[in-house]
Amino acid sequence: MTESNSQSTDWLSNILAKTMQGPLPLFLMLVAIVGGIVALTITAREEEPQIIVPMADVLVAAPGLSAEQIERQIATPPGKNPLPN
Repeated sequence: MTESNSQSTDWLSNILAKTMQGPLPLFLMLVAIVGGIVALTITAREEEPQIIVPMADVLVAAPGLSAEQIERQIATPPGKNPLPN
């Protein structure tokens, strides 16, 4: 069992060693750097982009009312009761 593990490690180590000694890693690194520079130059960007966030914050001060009552009276559209009867 140990011999098969050492043999599988040996052939894998040999392939990796030969690949790392060749020009492929340097070529891939250069392609990644050039691709990143090209992507930075052609990507459109704005100084102050107009971002529309479809959300609203509602702050209600109603002393003595529970959160459910405020939700039912303020945040829920008429005719739709989120709470069970």
